[in-house]
Amino acid sequence: MPVMRGLAVPLPLIALFGVTLVLGCHMMSGVGDYYIVVDDGGDGGAPAAQSGASSGTSTTATTGSVTTGSVTTGAGGELAQCDPKKCPGGDTDCRKRVCDGEECGTADIPVGTPCNDVPTGHACDGLGACVECTNDTHCPVGSSCKIFLCEAPGCGDIKENANETDVDCGGPDCSPCAPGQGCVVPVDCLSQLCVEKDKKWHCAACTMHSDCGMDRYCTLSDGICHPKKDLWQGCADDAECKSGNCTIIKVCF
Repeated sequence: MPVMRGLAVPLPLIALFGVTLVLGCHMMSGVGDYYIVVDDGGDGGAPAAQSGASSGTSTTATTGSVTTGSVTTGAGGELAQCDPKKCPGGDTDCRKRVCDGEECGTADIPVGTPCNDVPTGHACDGLGACVECTNDTHCPVGSSCKIFLCEAPGCGDIKENANETDVDCGGPDCSPCAPGQGCVVPVDCLSQLCVEKDKKWHCAACTMHSDCGMDRYCTLSDGICHPKKDLWQGCADDAECKSGNCTIIKVCF
């Protein structure tokens, strides 16, 4: 579409096309598809014009960067790679910063991996923490690992250790073992019966009062020997009482 610029516009031309001219500013007027843009230079800048039958829209873009999560859109519009070292927080022996696609995340190191984040730590628990132990090999000889802590041998560690004759029973420190469990001497057994079978010693169930010795009696329901009862304690028969007398009202007398 033709465009004419400048201040000097012949009057016959103005009359011919019906152009309106205003000095000291930009003015554009015309007839049909022909436009005249007048620029007096008052704005101190270069003239700018666009011609056409219909107007258009122009946009101006400014360069810079926009951060969404851990991903940066640069001036060229490209996505920058996620860098774990620039993710929030820090790394430990058992938890590391990682990139999950375009976002920052963390990854827990597999259970049992050696670590020393804490003075007593030996291995990762698989949940991001450095703990004292995850199995017995992390503990002193004789101790066992229980809920990530080393425990000294005892009667409640669900293991046969120290002086026990079976799991948490027998020996000088723990309670007597039930029938079927290991033993060395009769006092290791509730039944007071330590017998040999298949070259192994184990506690046997009592089947009569005489199996239990002079100061105990046998309950046939569980095959266990119990201490005899004092006066006025309840009883079922004479063998349960130290006095040897269970009265008609079922008390030792």
